[in-house]
Amino acid sequence: MNKDLKIIISSLIEAENTYEQNKIFENNFSQSDNIKIFLFDEDRSNVPKSFKNRKINGYKIFGLADYTKLWVLDSKHIGRFSRELKIGKVVHFDLNILTYLNKYINNFKQNTNTSDFIEYLKFLKNNQFNYNISTAIMERSISPINTTSKKIWSEIIISYVKFSNLKFDIFKPGELLLTEFEYRWAKEIYDSLFGKEQELIEYKALSCLFLKAFLIKNDKKIKNKLDVLLQYSLDVLNVYFELESVLIYYYFNSDNATKKTFKKIEGYSKKTVTNILNTTWDIFHIRLMEKSLLYDNQNKNDIVLSYFSSRDGAYNELDKINPIKMFVIYDGQGFAIREKGINDVCSNEEILKKVEEEREMRRNNVNKVNLEKEKKNLINYIEDKQNLFFKNNL
Repeated sequence: MNKDLKIIISSLIEAENTYEQNKIFENNFSQSDNIKIFLFDEDRSNVPKSFKNRKINGYKIFGLADYTKLWVLDSKHIGRFSRELKIGKVVHFDLNILTYLNKYINNFKQNTNTSDFIEYLKFLKNNQFNYNISTAIMERSISPINTTSKKIWSEIIISYVKFSNLKFDIFKPGELLLTEFEYRWAKEIYDSLFGKEQELIEYKALSCLFLKAFLIKNDKKIKNKLDVLLQYSLDVLNVYFELESVLIYYYFNSDNATKKTFKKIEGYSKKTVTNILNTTWDIFHIRLMEKSLLYDNQNKNDIVLSYFSSRDGAYNELDKINPIKMFVIYDGQGFAIREKGINDVCSNEEILKKVEEEREMRRNNVNKVNLEKEKKNLINYIEDKQNLFFKNNL
């Protein structure tokens, strides 16, 4: 975020009401600037209740915020009398939802209540959601896929494509036949699982960050744990993740607000590394939702709001820990501003100065970091410590 934009955003945050925010926005931008700012805490929003976060029989559908408090500042509407926006919604399915869906459509035995799941599917169909499985595909594609898994994923994708069809009958799920076009679409989704490296650099860096955070938390000799983590992030990884750094601050302090999110990585277990990486994925979903909000709304006239659906409660907790106040789409990038930032949890002036002043240096150096090697080294170190821990506690 450039300096001028940062000043404008700060003034928007400090404004007393929506009228003042809109005035600041129009005084600083024009129609040609192509900027959208999503405000997520506006009491006078007229977004209907159908856009509210939901929990249906244990199946959760959560957005980045309570969308019924949404207000959108869009430069395309500056100077226009009418500012009505058309709003749609897309739900990103977690792996567990896709597994249940596949078992239901194919009449496979499953350990969930079928009538509860049907009510959940009915809600999705009756409330005009669009559907997306890109995050689930990304998550699955970063691990080796054997022959059995290939068959299962072929079934899962076919089931997803069937469910996406407007003619899909929830009570007769096996009767729908796909068209040639839909089979080609399913094949494209299936092919995206293979043949290319899909593990994002961003996720690799976050994996390193959380693996290191686990080691720091469990090292009693380290007193200023957040400072040590930030130094590692800035100097070794050459990245800075504000959202995750604030969450890790709560993790270091064993805060009750993050109890569900971090419960599996408070200490060593028989699956320490697996639990850390799973926790990283839970948190990474927030970033993926932010990216979805960016991709679906840049250079568009309509608004599309992103939701994530899962039976896991971690995402819901994460949404409440540090609520998003504002999301800015500008110059092809998305910026999230949350209730708490790094200045609220870190008092080390030297580190805060590095965060602000070394952005360009980190941008130039990050590509020189062998994140895969760093990740493997951290994993090996944790596994050695884990083995020693259980050996000493026999």
